[in-house]
Amino acid sequence: MKKASIVMYALYFCLVISILLVEFDLKSKLETTHDVIIVESVIKYLKITIFFVMSSIGVLSLISTFKDKW
Repeated sequence: MKKASIVMYALYFCLVISILLVEFDLKSKLETTHDVIIVESVIKYLKITIFFVMSSIGVLSLISTFKDKW
């Protein structure tokens, strides 16, 4: 069970890191205007926020899962 849990958390953290690394570029698809720049900035900050929230949830879940075993 412990090895399966570690693999699950490793996959979870890979997913979290991939969310942060995937590029979202509107400039190549749309005409660059002030609105497009604002939307891209909002998306960038949301990705960072989601990264930190999901990382925190993962770490807390990992701690609570293995708290009794350590």
